[in-house]
Amino acid sequence: MNIWIKKFNQLSAYFVFLLILSACNSLEKSKDIVNEAFESNKQLPQRIAVLPFVSEEETKDNIKTMLRESVYSHLSSTNYLFVRPQKVTQSLAVLDYSTLNQYQSNVSRISNAVDADALLLGEILSADVIYAGVAAQVYYEVQVSLVAKTGELLWQDTFSERSLEGGVSADPFSMLYSLAVTAMHVGEENLFAVADKIGRQVAKAIPQPAGAFETDSIFIGSVIHNASNTILSYGDELKIGIEAPSGLNVSATIETIDEVFSLQEVTDGKYMLALPVSNQWNGKDLMLTGFAIDSTGNRARKISTVGLLTIDNLAPEPINGVEANLTQSSATFSWQANEPFLTYTIFSKMNGKREQLISTTDTQFTIARPHVPFERYQFEIVATDSAGNASEANSISAVYLPNNAMREASPLTLAKIPALIDSDLALYKSYNPYILDLNSTVVAGASLFIEPGVTIQFTQGATLEINGSLYTFGGEPISFEALNKRLNDQTFIKLNTSAHVEINSFIVDSAGIAIEVLEGRPMLSNCQIINSKYSALSIKGVANVSMENCIINGSNTSAIVVTQNARLKIRNSQFLNNMPFHIQNSSTYTVDARLNQWRPAADMISILGKVDY
Repeated sequence: MNIWIKKFNQLSAYFVFLLILSACNSLEKSKDIVNEAFESNKQLPQRIAVLPFVSEEETKDNIKTMLRESVYSHLSSTNYLFVRPQKVTQSLAVLDYSTLNQYQSNVSRISNAVDADALLLGEILSADVIYAGVAAQVYYEVQVSLVAKTGELLWQDTFSERSLEGGVSADPFSMLYSLAVTAMHVGEENLFAVADKIGRQVAKAIPQPAGAFETDSIFIGSVIHNASNTILSYGDELKIGIEAPSGLNVSATIETIDEVFSLQEVTDGKYMLALPVSNQWNGKDLMLTGFAIDSTGNRARKISTVGLLTIDNLAPEPINGVEANLTQSSATFSWQANEPFLTYTIFSKMNGKREQLISTTDTQFTIARPHVPFERYQFEIVATDSAGNASEANSISAVYLPNNAMREASPLTLAKIPALIDSDLALYKSYNPYILDLNSTVVAGASLFIEPGVTIQFTQGATLEINGSLYTFGGEPISFEALNKRLNDQTFIKLNTSAHVEINSFIVDSAGIAIEVLEGRPMLSNCQIINSKYSALSIKGVANVSMENCIINGSNTSAIVVTQNARLKIRNSQFLNNMPFHIQNSSTYTVDARLNQWRPAADMISILGKVDY
């Protein structure tokens, strides 16, 4: 039979148990022979890697994991140096090795990958569990081999253990033990207990070199804690329990933390400590090691088998790449994740108040909430890790723009409006005031977007000509004013386009001619045109203009002049103090000016031409 694959025929759990008992004497004799061979012929390794346990039979992964961790823990009390199991597991994943045959065929390669002198291989020959609500009856049989990196078999033995135990004591140590095992997701203490006994057998049987830790006189049982599968942080309490002979000096250390923590004996041979987590501790997958020293200086150590510790007191970095997109009824946020497993909390800030909107683990989400056009909203995003550490808040402001195309338009951040606008451009009131000191033309195909509240000041002779599109949105008035009211006599705005033109909530003050319309179907609403040196509106060609809810006040020749084949319809507007005419129409079409207010009154003197009023 191959020495690498040595399995007992199992007729029943009870028969195997009897077979082991009957073979005890021969096994002990075999161990003595192996140890003698070591002493005389074999060079013991210094650094060992414990590989994951394997099984040809169907065996639950948690049993394989428990056996490996138990053997590793108990071997830590020997004089060998060990490669951390996490490094071994990672290296095997890179090599894509997971079977006993792969381990045996690639000993040298695995040893070099993990920087070990030898490999410890474990094969589960039998793992019988009889359930009765909990794992009431457990039987393990394993074969453990120590193989040098050269491939030489240094040592091999078979171990078995049976448990028929049940029930848990109610003392503090036993309760912590039960909690620690449950936290490992085992849920069945007898499985763990039998694995623990197997580990003790291996540690006692394996030949080892002489060293500082001689464990014959002191035996450490369990080293347990309450933080398996938990991330600890400042304010948490780490409970540690160690089982060792009574009356010893018992302590524990945590990897990378330069402190030794003394435990108190709470009952006979049971030592415990409740340790507050310091805000200075940090680390992932840290080993907890228990130590015991007697009065003569003999000492032993053991690594906990109930899981590694993770302590996190480091706040995540503030998130990057935050974007916010607002619509009339929703807000969409997105950002880059700096690290995995974070929770993100979004807050809105307005008028000094901070309101939580949502917490999410996603890096993009949409929330329903109303927004006012052009209102600037302030938000903060905080990242929190699983330990509760929070990043600094990342602040972002966003504006709801009611026109999608405006979001893509370039904002004009300089004071002067360019002479040629040949791509989409947006004017924002945060850059007020804008100066138009030259004629400026929005070419066909380009659009000009103007936020409510923008102020444009015209120098003498300057005109804004729209040959493309003009978008305004109502609300706070947009001001067009003369930089020097005594010198201006030019046309402020010239509309020469059949594209979209909307003039909403304008105040035009002290122009020569406020608006000249040559083409298209523009709509004027909620506007005030005051103190025009000549006319508020000049409408020509085949333009078709609609106007409502406007005020024209103080024009000095005629408020509105309509010529050629132009059309005009006016509703709910006021004509005040326009001299000498409110409307002067020579177009071929009749102006519809009904349902408006006039001062002085509309009559044959203040209205010239075909006008219905």
